[in-house]
Amino acid sequence: MPKTILLADHSTTIHRLVSLALAGEDVKVETVQDGASAIEAIEERTPDLVIADVALQMPTAWDIAAYVRAHVNLESMPVLLL
Repeated sequence: MPKTILLADHSTTIHRLVSLALAGEDVKVETVQDGASAIEAIEERTPDLVIADVALQMPTAWDIAAYVRAHVNLESMPVLLL
């Protein structure tokens, strides 16, 4: 079963670049455009990794990381700020 990566970035170019870079790997890249959608996706789907753009507006990438760390069932989820 492929690992799921959630990519939160306002840029569709970044979405395409990350998806292209990971093509052929055993991963599924899910993309969202903003921090609120990222938190919603984390709650609904619990991805294996979250990649968040530091330029996101409220909630910011830092807010997303804090949200993950504040929830016991998510605290081991890696969050990469891009």
